[in-house]
Amino acid sequence: MQIYLKLLANYRNYLPMGTIGNQISINIAENINPEEILQMFSIPPIPESVVLINGKTMVPGEPLKEEDVVCAFSAMAGG
Repeated sequence: MQIYLKLLANYRNYLPMGTIGNQISINIAENINPEEILQMFSIPPIPESVVLINGKTMVPGEPLKEEDVVCAFSAMAGG
């Protein structure tokens, strides 16, 4: 099954060497959830990371579907 991993800002450093841009396509087994994708690429876990699936807030533990776009970036605090 193919999905897309999009990493923004400083998270682009977690993409494989030679990646052009901020997104890659990857093939994964069925029933993989977004948290497992974070682990595969050594991306900091939630709540350190904001993770969106197809532009919407991720549902923890929900399996990814074909052609989903997983987008991750650093959670920021401000005031």
